[in-house]
Amino acid sequence: MIAALVLSLGTRAAWAQEQTGESDKPGAEPAQGEDTDDDEPGFTHKGQVGLHLQGVMGYRSIVTYDKEFCGDLKDNGSANSSTCYGRSPFGFDVGLGYGVLSMLEVFLEMRLGVERDIGINPNMDGPRMVALAPGVKAYLGRIGEMAFFSTLQFPIDFTSFDQVDKNDFGLRNVNGLQLDLHRTFGIYVMFGEEVSWRRWLRFEIEAGLGIQARFP
Repeated sequence: MIAALVLSLGTRAAWAQEQTGESDKPGAEPAQGEDTDDDEPGFTHKGQVGLHLQGVMGYRSIVTYDKEFCGDLKDNGSANSSTCYGRSPFGFDVGLGYGVLSMLEVFLEMRLGVERDIGINPNMDGPRMVALAPGVKAYLGRIGEMAFFSTLQFPIDFTSFDQVDKNDFGLRNVNGLQLDLHRTFGIYVMFGEEVSWRRWLRFEIEAGLGIQARFP
């Protein structure tokens, strides 16, 4: 019996040594259940600094507090309308962010208007929009290198309208679908909504296209 046990142990040791030798060979596949780098999501942004640029256009409604000009006149044209509807001027958002987790980024975004906004009356052009919006961006689900994302932002609007002398504050949510073509580069489509209330009550929906570059 002892001889049989020794023989069995010797056979198992030889088999284990053979398996170890094969796993050390170049190109050998890992044993089942072992973790590999391939298990990591290819689009993870953790530890990366990101720069993004997006073009945005929207549609908005404005309800004034003191009947200042917001883009429309009453039907008879005798006075300013207290509620205005219309397209938002086209602009670009430029942002800088950092991936604190594989599925979460913090960022700061600046909106720069290309078209002029409303003036103090129908015959005057207004300022171009300037706003800052800190926020967080969460990647909520992925299919391969494609991910659905959602943001929560806190815009601070510095646009210098002549008819109102206040900066504006608001909340913005943007949802979108991002395709990471490389670990350092992605493109996305987005759709969002924003509400602000200090200058006047404004609700806006917006849509756009964007690109993101990341490093290292």
